[in-house]
Amino acid sequence: MSDALTQLEKRVAKLEEELREVKAQISKEPERPWWEKLVGSRKGDKTFEAVAREGRKIREAERRAARAEGKKAGKAKASRKAGASDRKG
Repeated sequence: MSDALTQLEKRVAKLEEELREVKAQISKEPERPWWEKLVGSRKGDKTFEAVAREGRKIREAERRAARAEGKKAGKAKASRKAGASDRKG
């Protein structure tokens, strides 16, 4: 019985130590958000810069295409309005 009691005491002591560690971690100031940790972490990384540059090219091309589509839609709408007003007069 003494052996079982000794083992139990060791287990309780270990649990108490782990609980102290968990409480210490909880009481610490909250960690920075993940994205704040990344800001600036890739500075000088040539591969990352190349990927970012290609991503910018893609987004710029998509914006240009969207603007062109918007202009086409605007011209078609203006043309329809002009045609409608001609019919009224």
